Amino acid sequence: MKTKEQILEWLDRQPWKNEFYENSFKQGLKHTSYDGDFIITAFDYELTAQGNEVWSRRSVAYANWYNSNDRPMSWEEYCEQNPLTDRDWCISGNCGVLSCIPGRMRDAGRDANAMSKELCKAFLAYMKLIQLRNAWVRDYDYMNMYYKVAICNDEPYVLYYNHSSTGLSFPNAMLANDFINAFRNLLKTAKPLL
Repeated sequence: MKTKEQILEWLDRQPWKNEFYENSFKQGLKHTSYDGDFIITAFDYELTAQGNEVWSRRSVAYANWYNSNDRPMSWEEYCEQNPLTDRDWCISGNCGVLSCIPGRMRDAGRDANAMSKELCKAFLAYMKLIQLRNAWVRDYDYMNMYYKVAICNDEPYVLYYNHSSTGLSFPNAMLANDFINAFRNLLKTAKPLL
């Protein structure tokens, strides 16, 4: 169950909060309650110009959040629930991968790259691979990239898609295999993302 403070915080983060408060309590709710089941009924009282369908979707979003068992429903909520630990690392423009200062609250604006050391290295490798791949296929039509590099049993291989792909995709298997041979170690580092 969510606390009164959590419910109010969630409602206050919504762009439609003023309309919700004004209309839900104007429509006949006799007293203010922050019980999760009571608040969800406030969505049923909404007969605004936006229509019931809009409020029904908001009711579903609220119910999903309320019943989420503390799964974060926004990046900001994740940051509040997960302060940095000694297991968190970040990608630095100058130094590659650095450890974070444990115990500090996550900053929603700047700590998106704070994660495990393995994932930081994987993202750094993937960013390099994407730029290398773009250099290798710059003369090809991006809508016809059917061969994608993937990892299976710790080894890179080429996968065929019957539709155009994104990421590490190539116009033919030979070019994809040449890429694998040239950048095998970088591909293995990026394994968690492939």
